[in-house]
This record gives sequence, structure tokens and C-alpha cells, in this order.
Amino acid sequence: MDSSQNRNYLNSLFIQAFMAKKILSIEETKTLYSKICDACEVIYSDNSFENFMKEIHNTLIKIDFDIKRIQSKSDGHFFYIWINLINDDFTQLSTQYTQNEIVIFKRILELIMENYSENYQLSSTDAIREISKLKYSFTKKDIEALLKRFQKDRWIMEKEGKYSLDIRSIAELSEYIKKNILNEDELIECPICLDYIFSNVERCSNPDCDYYLHTYCLAIKFGKNSYSKRCPKCKELWDIDENIISGEIEDEDNY
Repeated sequence: MDSSQNRNYLNSLFIQAFMAKKILSIEETKTLYSKICDACEVIYSDNSFENFMKEIHNTLIKIDFDIKRIQSKSDGHFFYIWINLINDDFTQLSTQYTQNEIVIFKRILELIMENYSENYQLSSTDAIREISKLKYSFTKKDIEALLKRFQKDRWIMEKEGKYSLDIRSIAELSEYIKKNILNEDELIECPICLDYIFSNVERCSNPDCDYYLHTYCLAIKFGKNSYSKRCPKCKELWDIDENIISGEIEDEDNY
């Protein structure tokens, strides 16, 4: 096998392996690439990894796919996510779920994003009750199992009995949310990262103030080295959970 054939084989192996995983951390993606390099007798390096991912990007966009690098707004960790670029926002789900299960997911998505007053969170009790209203032949046990699948696949996350959108929904369904669920005046832009806030919401402690940040952006703004914990808008003290700002801040430059 000559070098060009070897390279094409490496690309094919990587794409097939990543497509099966759908989402990996940066380190997991590097490990996957390194193992495939070994199998194809190609020398691995961090520089070769960056160039390889650009090459994969250029290959995939020709067939309406991509592997996109995304930062979690909850903890700042970076991930690579398999993305479908075709203008059908639920194509990815159609390969994993039945039509009824996709309808259920859409309903969960709507309920989470309409729950503005609860910082885009939906209680597990409300989720099960609303799904039951759809009149499908799902038992409570079936619904709970389906919600766990949505969590495992990183479409939603659960914390303290409440569901919110996870990183795959943010990466793939943001445009759908903007076009089909939220009105333009309901969209909230994070002043730190300038992305719209659809999950991991932190609001100023002053109930009369409407200043919002992503959880991770709050950690950057009011990190442990920050001398002020006052809201930039109303200037009131922000009652911040110290667990949010006590962790290490992850920088994209490290990757």
C-alpha cells in the first residue's frame, strides 16, 4: 500500500470509528487518532492531529457532514461532535430513534426552552407527565428508559431532578430552536462568549436584574482571582456558588 492509499485508509478508519461514537472529548479524539495511526503505520504528533482534523473537515463537508469542536458551557471542556449539515435538524436522531421517540424528544425540547422562568430546565416529573399526554403506548418505565437514552446520547442532561439541553442539542439544534421555538425577543446572548444561552444558565442574584451568563462564562467572569463579585449591569453583589468558580478554567489555546 503506497502512502496515499495508506492515508486514505487512515481517513476512512477514523471517520467510521468517530461516526460510531458521535461525540468524544479532545483527548479521546487524539487517542482514537493515535491508535489508528499505529494501525496504519503513520507517525502521530499533536501537529499532525490538528492538520488531520482539518483534512477530515474538508472531506466531510463535501458530503454534508462535519466533526465540529464545541466547548461545553457548563464546565468549559472541549469536545468533537459528529454533525449533519443537511438542513433537516432531526436527521441525526432518525438514525437512532423511532418516529414516535423523535416526536417525544421534540416535545421535551420545546418544554425545556419554553421554561424560561426556570432557566431552561424541566423537572423529571413534568417531563414524564407531558410525555404521557402524547397518548403513545409508553409506560412510565418506558419513558424513564427513553429519557436515559437521550441523556446517554448527550441530547439532554439531568441534574437534581431537572432536565436541560446537553452539548449535542446545543451543537445541532440551535438553529432549530431559534427558528421554531423561541421568538427573537426571547433570545438571550451571553455577554462573555456571545453565543445564545440555551442551557447552563446563571442569572444575577438581584431578582429585578435580567443579566444572564452561561455557567462556565460566569466562572471566567468571576473566577477565584477576580476582585469583584458584582453584577456588571445592576452592580449588586452576585451570590455565586463557589463550586462554579473553584475549578480550573479550560482554555482552547491548550488544544
